[in-house]
Formats: sequence, C-alpha cells, structure tokens
Amino acid sequence: AAGEALREREKVEAQLANASRELEALAAAHAALEKQRARADALEAERDILVSQLESIRTEMEAVRQAARPEKDAPHDEVPHTGAQPHEPAHVAPTLTHATGTVAAPAQAIEEPRARVVDPPAITLSSLPADLPVVFPGPERRASRQAFADDVIVQIDGSDAVLVDLSVDGAQVISPKPLKPNQSVRLRLANDAGVVSCKGKIVWAQLEPSSSKRPFHYRAGMKFVSADEAAVTAFMTQAASGQGGPAAG
Repeated sequence: AAGEALREREKVEAQLANASRELEALAAAHAALEKQRARADALEAERDILVSQLESIRTEMEAVRQAARPEKDAPHDEVPHTGAQPHEPAHVAPTLTHATGTVAAPAQAIEEPRARVVDPPAITLSSLPADLPVVFPGPERRASRQAFADDVIVQIDGSDAVLVDLSVDGAQVISPKPLKPNQSVRLRLANDAGVVSCKGKIVWAQLEPSSSKRPFHYRAGMKFVSADEAAVTAFMTQAASGQGGPAAG
C-alpha cells in the first residue's frame, strides 16, 4: 500500500511539473504577444508620421511645379480693342477720304509669330532621389548652445528622452515616442541643483532608423515659450564642467 501511495504521489508531482512548464510557456507566449502588439502600435504611429510627411512633400512639389510653370501668352484669336466696330476685324486697314470719294487703303494683315510654350516636366515623388531625407526645417539658432557628447536623460511630457544640445532658447532631443511640428511639450531638466521645467513647442522633427545604439526614434528641435533662463544657464554651466564648453549655434 505504501508503494502504491508513493507511485501515486510521484505521478501527481510529475503532472504538477508538466502543468508548471505549460504555464511558464503560456506566460512567455503572452509576453511575446504583448511585445509584438507594442511593436505594431509603434509601427502604426511611424506609418502615420510618414504618411503625413509624404503628403507635405506632395504639397511642396506641387507648389514648386506651379511656380515653375511660365505664364502662357494670351490667345491670338482674341481681338484687341482698337475702336473698330465689333464686326470689323482688328487687322483691316483704315479708309482714306479724298475729295473725290472714299478709297480703301491696301489691307496688310500682319500676324505676329506665336511663341511656342513648353510646359516644364512634372515633378513627382518617383523622380526624387530615394535617399531624400524627410525633414521639417526649423528656424536658425542664434543663442549659444551646449552640445552633449554623452547621453543626458531628460523627460518630455513625463517620458524619458535624450538631450542632444541645449540653449536658453530651446533644445534638441531624441525621443522613442513620436514628436510632431507645432506640438506643445514640457521639458524637465534635472541636476544636483534641482529640476528645471521648460514649456516649448516642436519646430522640426524627423524619424530616424534604428541603430546599434538605439531603436527607431524621433529627433526633434523645440523652441522654448516659457523657461527660466538663469536656471537653464546654470544647468548648461554644470553640464559644461564635465562635457566641454558651449558650441556656437
């Protein structure tokens, strides 16, 4: 009886071990599924950004095409105003009146040569270089800026980002989350002296491919609309003591 009970116990323990392994496999599969779902959401957001950028390029190319098109000459069959009656052609010579009567002067119809108008070739997306970067250009920097060789972690709207450079007027950042032009954001800079909070607006942004250092990310430049210049300058000074002096912007 004891041997039978032992065998039954071993059988139950084996079943429990199998069930445990199955639960672990299910948990791993669930984690992989969640990871794939997050990746799909990120790709969908990237697709939306690219579609918006392509639409912007199409609009700009159409504007360039319209600006390059020369104005065509007015139709030559349109009769200019010469004071003649509506039924008289414009090129008929006037009549000469003599004492003996009215004598018509010889009519000389002179047609001006028509200039041949050739439309410029249409500019399409397929005619553009494949490696043409999609960039939203921003305004020229005028304030001196501090560039950072090492990753300086900051927060944009509560999410971690990397600070590329900083000035009292704005900053350049790298973010794993989408950033779009005209988007209002809050940048938080933290150091030993405390936290500096700056309100800004994204003025340019571009999507960059993944690399060995980081996955797909967004590089963007922002302009501050509300910031404590003294606190930002102090942050730059402290950072410069370990990473070099400010670079002219």
